[in-house]
Amino acid sequence: MGGPGVIDGTEHPETDNFLPCQFVIDGVTYSSSENYFQCAKTINELDREKIFNSGPGNTCRLAGQTVGLRSDWESVKVDEMYKGNLAKFQQNEDLRKLLLESGKGAVHF
Repeated sequence: MGGPGVIDGTEHPETDNFLPCQFVIDGVTYSSSENYFQCAKTINELDREKIFNSGPGNTCRLAGQTVGLRSDWESVKVDEMYKGNLAKFQQNEDLRKLLLESGKGAVHF
């Protein structure tokens, strides 16, 4: 997985979790849905800050591979990704519009 989703044979950059875009969850402004997702897996504030400050893209993903995972991560990670992407599209009208205009086909990653 990774990169933009493909809908009806066309890549849609707005679906990419690395896409820089700001949104707020629980009073914190994240730089991408990947940034939120990687922060959500942490067990302590120092690791969370390290990931948070690493930026929106692949550097964030790589930082997330160096931290301890919360004990329930495997059971909540899909919900956390959904939560991050929901906030991304709810709070960024331009991205939401692109997603809604992308077609009715299944999204393939």
